[in-house]
Amino acid sequence: MPPDEPSLRVLNDYRSLYSPQLLSGALFDAPVHIRRKFRVTSLIWYKGRNGVEHEFLVAHLTESRCLLIERCSDSDEKLSRVLLTSSPSSATPVSAEDSIRVIPSPDIGLFIIKKRADQLAKYEFQNISLFDIVRLVAIVSNNKPEYEVTGSMCYWFASTIVNVAIREWTPTASHPSSSNWKLGTLNGLPVHHHKEDQIMAIKAILHEEIAHTPDPVGPIETAFQKCGQRAQEEAERAQEGEQRAREEVRIGREEVRIGREREQRLQEQIQQMARQLQAFQRQQQAGHHTR
Repeated sequence: MPPDEPSLRVLNDYRSLYSPQLLSGALFDAPVHIRRKFRVTSLIWYKGRNGVEHEFLVAHLTESRCLLIERCSDSDEKLSRVLLTSSPSSATPVSAEDSIRVIPSPDIGLFIIKKRADQLAKYEFQNISLFDIVRLVAIVSNNKPEYEVTGSMCYWFASTIVNVAIREWTPTASHPSSSNWKLGTLNGLPVHHHKEDQIMAIKAILHEEIAHTPDPVGPIETAFQKCGQRAQEEAERAQEGEQRAREEVRIGREEVRIGREREQRLQEQIQQMARQLQAFQRQQQAGHHTR
C-alpha cells in the first residue's frame, strides 16, 4: 500500500478535523482495497450533559478507528448571541462548521468522558461502506450549510444522519439508551423533532448520488453478506437441531424417571401384599393352634 496514498494519510491522521466534503472526496479517489478495508460497524448517538447539550455521532469502523461526526457554529461568540436573543427564530443564522475527526478506537471512551456525554442510541450495521456514510454526512451538510438554533443545529444534523442511515441500511441491532437525557431536547424541553419529508428528500439525494457514483465495494460486500447470511442460517438450523436433540434427551430421561417411579411403586405394592399375606398366614396358624 503506497505510504503517500491520500485517503490513507487522512485515516491515519488523528489530530485534524476534516470537512465531510474533503473526506468524501479523498475516499472517492481511494483504491478499492482501502474502501473494502474500512467498514462501518455501528453508529452511536451522544448528547452532552452541560452547556447547549451538544449532540454528535460516533461511527465505529473496522481497523480500530472511529469517526467523530458533529456540527458546530463557526464562532462561539456568534452562537452565544443567537442563543441569548429574545427571539431565536428571528436571529440571523451563523455558518455551520461540520467536521469529521478520525479517532483510534481505544481512545474513544476517554474522549467521550472528556466531552461529558451520554449515549442516547446505538445502531449496529453489517453493510455500510466508509465512503457511503461519509457521503451521507456531506449530503446532509450541503443540504443546510448554516447553523440555525431553531432549525439546522447540531440536533438536526445528528438526527438527520441517523434517520437516513437506518432507513437506507437496516440495522442488525439497535440499543436504546437507559439515560434520562432525551434526543432533541434542551434543559428537558423539546427543541427538535425530525420531519419525515426532509428525511426522505435527503435519502432521495443519496440514492441519486449512489446511482451516479456507486461504491465499487458495495456489490462485493453484498455477496459476502449473502454468504454470511447463509452461514448464519445454517448455524441457526444446526442450533435448532441441537435444541431438538437436547429436548429428545430430556424427554427420554423423563420417561426413564417415570418408568423407574412406576417400577418402584409396583415393588412397594408387591412388598405390601407379601406382608399382608404373611400376616394372614400367621393369623391362620394361630387359630389352628388354639383349636
